[in-house]
Amino acid sequence: MRNAMILVGLWIGIILTAYSVVYVNSGVPNPVEISALVRIASRTYTDPDGRFELVLPPGWQEKEEGGALHLTGPLEEVEAWIVPVADMAAVRAIETAWEAADPCLTRSYDSFSEMEPVNPELRRVRIDYSAPDRTLCYGIARVVRGGTVVLLVKGDIDPLQGRASDGIALIEETLTVRGEF
Repeated sequence: MRNAMILVGLWIGIILTAYSVVYVNSGVPNPVEISALVRIASRTYTDPDGRFELVLPPGWQEKEEGGALHLTGPLEEVEAWIVPVADMAAVRAIETAWEAADPCLTRSYDSFSEMEPVNPELRRVRIDYSAPDRTLCYGIARVVRGGTVVLLVKGDIDPLQGRASDGIALIEETLTVRGEF
């Protein structure tokens, strides 16, 4: 009986050793690698003046340009800008933000809609623009006391409705206005 127990223990040891060798070399990331990937994938950007913050989607690049934050999608098919502007009406704030971010955009807007505001927002407005060249443009103004934070999105219709839509949705969901200006 004692010899049988030794043999069973030996076989269990061999099986566990073989399993651990296969598991470690299988390419499955270990918990330390997974936590590092999560930290890298979810970068948070906070405005230097503390007016807003957001989570940057994986693969998106950010660059500060003249008081605005310019975001570029992974394949550079979609661009977004976050522009804080002075206290003004939401529609005028979006137009002012477009003038600062992309002066070439000279279209008039097609649709205007009120969105449900999120604290501390007083008002949230979306304006859509259309173009004959399959470019989709829209702006979302988040009005708070003393100012407005505007999210502008411009890109080809296909990526905006396809693979880039998740990144834009993450930006829209996590963009948080930090109280008063």
